[in-house]
Amino acid sequence: MTRAAPARLSLHRIRKVFGPMTALAGLDLQIGPGQTHALVGQNGSGKSTLVKVLAGIHRPEPGSRILVDGQELDVPAKPRQLRAAGLSFVHQTLGLVAGKSVAENIAVGDFAVTRLGRIDWRREVVLARELLRMIGAEIDPRGQVGTLSPADQSKVAIARAMRAQAHGTGLGVLVLDEPSRALPPDALREFHACVRTLVDRGTSVLLISHNLEEVLEVADRISVLRDGHLVAAGLAASETSAREIAELMLGRHMAVLAGERRNRSFPIDDDAIVVSGLRDGGSEVEPLAIARGEVVGVTGLAGGWWERLPYRMAAVARAGSGRLTLDGRTLDLRRLSPRRAIEAGIALVPENRTEAGLALTASAAENIALPWLTRRRGKMLLRGRRLQAAALPDMAALDVMPLDPGALVGRLSGGNQQKVLLAKWLHHPPKLLLLHEPTQAVDVGAREAILQAVRRIAEAGAAVLYASAQPTDLVVATDRILCYRDGRFHHITDHTQEAILATLYPGQVLTRRSVS
Repeated sequence: MTRAAPARLSLHRIRKVFGPMTALAGLDLQIGPGQTHALVGQNGSGKSTLVKVLAGIHRPEPGSRILVDGQELDVPAKPRQLRAAGLSFVHQTLGLVAGKSVAENIAVGDFAVTRLGRIDWRREVVLARELLRMIGAEIDPRGQVGTLSPADQSKVAIARAMRAQAHGTGLGVLVLDEPSRALPPDALREFHACVRTLVDRGTSVLLISHNLEEVLEVADRISVLRDGHLVAAGLAASETSAREIAELMLGRHMAVLAGERRNRSFPIDDDAIVVSGLRDGGSEVEPLAIARGEVVGVTGLAGGWWERLPYRMAAVARAGSGRLTLDGRTLDLRRLSPRRAIEAGIALVPENRTEAGLALTASAAENIALPWLTRRRGKMLLRGRRLQAAALPDMAALDVMPLDPGALVGRLSGGNQQKVLLAKWLHHPPKLLLLHEPTQAVDVGAREAILQAVRRIAEAGAAVLYASAQPTDLVVATDRILCYRDGRFHHITDHTQEAILATLYPGQVLTRRSVS
């Protein structure tokens, strides 16, 4: 009788303690050869800690064991041992050197050399170009990484981690820690196809992702972490739904996900907010009207005009033309300033929360208070405990953790930062709320809280524009969906993910695993 091949990656009794807190409570997990295994969980569940244990950054508690193809690694393992075992990583922070070339970043630590012992730059450029093409990236290997878009930087980091698997025996483990969150939909599909190619050759992939749609699309098996415990291990992705995974992550039934949508219609009357006269290149775009209390979703291909729409309506990006009608008066978008837009009742939740939405060195209370403190002209400003007490109900409504108004925003998880960003507009709900990817890179619990808050703001009488490339969010969160393609809005009559994708990619055959 032949013995079964050992698991590609075996984790036994992985335990990690930080002072009084147990981050990992004795995990046992196995990933088979040629398998994509997704690991999901809320922020703080232990996913990032586990990745850092695998990468040799954190030393686990005694008794923890890590094996690759049956060979036990040191804990913590050294970089050379990880490379020899074929264990490579793409971390959330990417770890790229902005001032170096693409080829240098991809080859770092593993340069090809000539007979004279010099780096073979010609070969490095060729290898880098081949790797990038495998994930559909037409990037010049000689260009500087610092000049690339976030999406292209993600591709470079992925290509670097894939190097050993792509040009070696096909063995090894590729650990992807939220690698695709900056990739647009077109590049994301190409990346997924590349992952499948590597897996077919024998590489095993451990995928860490907040995106349950991505997990169900790509993974063969799914494991769920909650509070440092593995509450489900090796679920078959083909037999599991997004709702089941989310409820395992949360430990409770969800109120807002997996198919429960608003499903309401709103008449466009004199109270509607209308934007008109905007131009896409040389062509004027048809007017867009949003009723009070209505959530209108807008989507399109990555990098398209629709992504700039919220910023132009909020006067953050200068519009060459355009008018916004609100409360019976017309605002000239060419001359409108962000301050005047806020005073008129227009609020923007931008895609990049850390650079454009939050003051990371200020407290949660100070961030939440910024929009409404400006309305207290001539009155005593709230300070200290009074300021924190005023912000506390808004934080509680969004379940910000920790529930500490004095906590520095820069020290909060991404999902809780996003909640604080939205909480800024709960105290005095705006007349027009503009959202761009409000649930990007947040866990399922934060996503639920954010979508519920958007509903509450709409129900308070705000008109909401929800711009997103995520079909699942649009189906759940919106009353009406518009797809911007070929210079005009296409109205989605069938409120489904399939209808959105069919409108975005007409004439293409699209196959997707169910996420309901």
